[in-house]
Amino acid sequence: MNRMLKPTIISIAMATVMAGAAISPALGLIAANFPDADPVLIKLILTAPSLIIIPFTFVSSYLTTKIPKRSIVMIGLAIYVIAGVGLVMPLAITLISDNFHGREQVKMMGFNSAFSNLGGSEMASTVISFTTVGGMIISLTLIRLQDTLKSFIMPVSLLVMGIAFVGLSMSHSIPVILACTCMIGLDQGIVFPVINVKALSLVNPLQSDRVIAAISSLIYVGQFSSPLVLDFIARLAGYPTIRFQYSFIGIALLTAVCLMLLYWFFGKVRTSSNEV
Repeated sequence: MNRMLKPTIISIAMATVMAGAAISPALGLIAANFPDADPVLIKLILTAPSLIIIPFTFVSSYLTTKIPKRSIVMIGLAIYVIAGVGLVMPLAITLISDNFHGREQVKMMGFNSAFSNLGGSEMASTVISFTTVGGMIISLTLIRLQDTLKSFIMPVSLLVMGIAFVGLSMSHSIPVILACTCMIGLDQGIVFPVINVKALSLVNPLQSDRVIAAISSLIYVGQFSSPLVLDFIARLAGYPTIRFQYSFIGIALLTAVCLMLLYWFFGKVRTSSNEV
C-alpha cells in the first residue's frame, strides 16, 4: 500500500472543514454589527453552506462511477471556493472504505474525524476549540474505546453528550462550560466515525460512495435545520433562550439512550425466549 495514502486522506479531511472554521469565530462580530438581525439568521450564516454541500455529495458519488476518485479530489480542490467541499467531503471516507478494513478501517475513521477537527482549531474561538480538543483526543483513541465498550459505545457516547448539554443549560461557570463543550467534542469524535463504519459494514462495498453521500447529506440537513428547529421548539414552549435549547437537546439525547437500552434489553429477552 502506498505510504502516502494515509496522510493524503487525512489532508483531505482537514481541508473540508476550513470554510466553517473561518466563519464561526466571526459570528459574534457579525451579530454586533447587525444588532437588529434575528439571532437565528446569524446562526444560519454558519449552517447555510451545509445546504449547498448536500447536492454536491451526490454529484461526487455519481462521478466516482465515471472517473477516478483522485481526479474528483483534484477537481474539488481546484474549485474549492465554489463547491469543492461538496465534491471532496465524502471521498475521504469512501477512500478509507476502499482501502482499509476491520480494525484498521475504524482507526482511519478516527484519524479522519480527529484531523477534521484539527483543520479548524487555529481559527476557532476558545469554546469551539475545546470542542475540537475533545473530538481530536477521542478520535485518535477510537479503536481502543471500541474494544472496551463494544456494542455500548453509542449509548455511552450519547449519554455523556446528553449530560454535557444539560450541563451547558445550567452552568454559569466558564470552566464548566469549557468542560461540557470538550465532552461534546469528545462524543462527536466517537459518534460520526462509528455511524460511518456501521453503515459501511451493512452494504455492498460497491455502494459505499452512495451510502456515504446519503449519510453526509443527512448530517448537513441536520446542521442547516438545527437553528430553525430548535428556535421553533423554544418559541413554541415559551422559552426562547439558548439555555432551553441546550436542555432540550440534552433531554432528547438521554431519552434516545433509554430507548436504545430498552431495545437492547427486549432484544435479549426475545433471544433468550427463542432459545428456550
